[in-house]
Amino acid sequence: MSLTAEDKAWIASLQANTATKADLAGFATKADLAGLATKADLAGFATKTDLASAVAELKAFVKESIYDSETKLLTAFHEWASPVEQKLRSHREALRALDLQIEEIGSRVKKLEAGLDTRH
Repeated sequence: MSLTAEDKAWIASLQANTATKADLAGFATKADLAGLATKADLAGFATKTDLASAVAELKAFVKESIYDSETKLLTAFHEWASPVEQKLRSHREALRALDLQIEEIGSRVKKLEAGLDTRH
């Protein structure tokens, strides 16, 4: 069986894209290999990124953030509520004083009306 010209061209294109041992030897000595990770690097990375510990850390962070937010909200609400409560207390006392005065005026009016009714 003989190869056709098309087959020979196809094989030549494959050979052109194939690295030789000399190509690989030159590549292995290049400085860009220094940045590649080793198996030991990958093993250390796998233990550092343990999913359970990452989830636990994330939960702790979220819990702390929520606690901080709640504390800030409660502090702000308390700072707002204290003056409002003082104003309400003073208004309540003023209203009680007005109620007492109205009650006193009402009793005076009743006495006056009773005195007018007895004269007729």
